Amino acid sequence: MAFTQQHSAVDSSRQLCQEARVVLTSLRGGPPHIARGELAQDLMELRDRIPMDLERHLNSTNAISATTSEDIPAAEKKDGDESADVAPSPLSEATVTTSFHASMDFSRPFLAVVTDPRASGPHTAVALQSIRRLLQYGSLPANEHMTRGVLACKFEQTNAGQDEAVEMAIADVLNLLLQIGARQMDPRTIHEALHTVFVTRSTFVNSPALVYHLEDVLVDMVGAC
Repeated sequence: MAFTQQHSAVDSSRQLCQEARVVLTSLRGGPPHIARGELAQDLMELRDRIPMDLERHLNSTNAISATTSEDIPAAEKKDGDESADVAPSPLSEATVTTSFHASMDFSRPFLAVVTDPRASGPHTAVALQSIRRLLQYGSLPANEHMTRGVLACKFEQTNAGQDEAVEMAIADVLNLLLQIGARQMDPRTIHEALHTVFVTRSTFVNSPALVYHLEDVLVDMVGAC
């Protein structure tokens, strides 16, 4: 059980590092103030910090598990029970992974790219796609903070095709956030998410493909509420 718990947390951390590298690679293709600026620096720090944070967290978790196991009274063990000498781990796999994520703010470097107006459309789209994958993995929480960050998305417009890719990515991430965490969100945040996609559908100069996609997203979002 302990191995499975550690594997889950390690796998999730590996996904975070991988997505940080993906966004960092995108930023390095931008102008100097983006390629070597604060956004890139934050992602590099996250990539380098996660293994150390994970090791400390797992050591702490293992210490708690060992202490809890030692506290099980010997009288509770049944005679002839071969499994009695092996105390079950008191922490589930989901608890280990969730507590690790809850103790660290891994979302900040990704949301910083999403909300920084200096980042161009392609960089913002890559960051949004990474956030979506991490939400699907369960490596980032679908909560109020994350939703507010995506709603605050700002980017430097470049051309119609790239701008539409960003608008589609925003809608997809908001949809996923509601699918996963709508029950824990403020109704006002949910309303703002629906309003944002609806306004984009109604006023953004876009292609028919984007219009149809946003309509499907709206149906899914309403269903999640």
